[in-house]
Amino acid sequence: MEDIIIHCPTKDEWVKVQEELFKRGIYWCYGDKEIFKSWGDYEKESCLRVEYNRIYSYCNKEYYQKHYSHIKIITAKEFLTPSSEQNKPAENKMSIIDNIKLARKSEPENSLVQAGLMNMDETLTAEGESVLKDILIQEFKEKMKTEYADILKLEN
Repeated sequence: MEDIIIHCPTKDEWVKVQEELFKRGIYWCYGDKEIFKSWGDYEKESCLRVEYNRIYSYCNKEYYQKHYSHIKIITAKEFLTPSSEQNKPAENKMSIIDNIKLARKSEPENSLVQAGLMNMDETLTAEGESVLKDILIQEFKEKMKTEYADILKLEN
């Protein structure tokens, strides 16, 4: 999904947009899949900023118009309309390495959390476990085939 800012002028739209994002596999940058209940902070001016297939922040529309003018602002109704381009699943998701690099730039001590690989309590998310497994397999694939083939009964 392309980077967007979604304007949610009602509390109902605020909740529905987050639910739809979660259905699409787009969660808060720190890995949370809970509905953020801060619509009241900005009320009818509330917006959610979605970048790199993560929800990175919320603020008022004016702030995003001023500081994120390079990102398109759409209404919640536009986002929630089934025919909307914004509502289609991401075809070109960022690689996990790119997610980590982006997160490290903005908040180095929480880069794995922001990349969706680790929870705030420092346990791995399901995605984090999967990525770790993939990295280990790639790193030790040849060694597993040769040195541990008998133990693991891997096919060559």
